[in-house]
Amino acid sequence: MRKILIVDDSVFVCNALRRDLRRAGFDTVTTSSGWTALSMVQAGDIDAVITDLAMPAMDGEELVERMALVAPNLPCVVVTGCITYKKVVSLSRRPNVFGILVKPWEPRRLIATIYTALDDTKVPHDSLKV
Repeated sequence: MRKILIVDDSVFVCNALRRDLRRAGFDTVTTSSGWTALSMVQAGDIDAVITDLAMPAMDGEELVERMALVAPNLPCVVVTGCITYKKVVSLSRRPNVFGILVKPWEPRRLIATIYTALDDTKVPHDSLKV
């Protein structure tokens, strides 16, 4: 089972993302800290990361940048409520960012984005029933 790390300082958002991902057959772990997320990634066993942008201590953009250094092949998906055109352009140029979704996200699009990020060429039809 693929493991997705969710990084968001909102417990509500973490729980909602976790629910959507589990319904699609993914295992999940969550943290509200970018620093903890980096430690978890360095320890291994993470297949993809979903991160918010607006977080204390280390924002999602910095987290994505640091993830590229410690795990360059680890796909990241940004799910955020605050995004500007400039940020979209900046994030979309990063090789480890495979999608940018705006809150509230559409669960089917989230799952399809995760499958694309994991390079799973065929999205199981049942996984989209979220």
